[in-house]
Amino acid sequence: MQLPDGDVRHITADARLGVSRFGVLRRRRVVTQKRIVIVGGGYAGFYAAWNLERRLRPDEAEITVIDPRPYMTYQPFLPEVMAGSIEARHAAVSVRKHLRRTKVVAGEVTRVEHARRGAAGPPRRWR
Repeated sequence: MQLPDGDVRHITADARLGVSRFGVLRRRRVVTQKRIVIVGGGYAGFYAAWNLERRLRPDEAEITVIDPRPYMTYQPFLPEVMAGSIEARHAAVSVRKHLRRTKVVAGEVTRVEHARRGAAGPPRRWR
């Protein structure tokens, strides 16, 4: 970027130069939202996303859960289902219904790319 006085400076990803109403260059902070990806929507993945939803403000992070199934099987209820004490539908929890601020992706992760901070896989359906 070329400044009015001929000085050349680089702008980083987290800050940019802005001109105030007096024509003076000043540095402004650009807020970028963090992205959290949770692979697997089972017991641990569901509760990790649920706790993050409770602890983080909506503008602090975007939470994504990637799982092939849109529901979580609550495994402590499985013996009661087998005994007939409760119905099988009570042992399955809808992930989308309970994680309202979380983006749920029905798909599989085939590899995690740590250097690029990403995950790769063939998504089936987006929320």
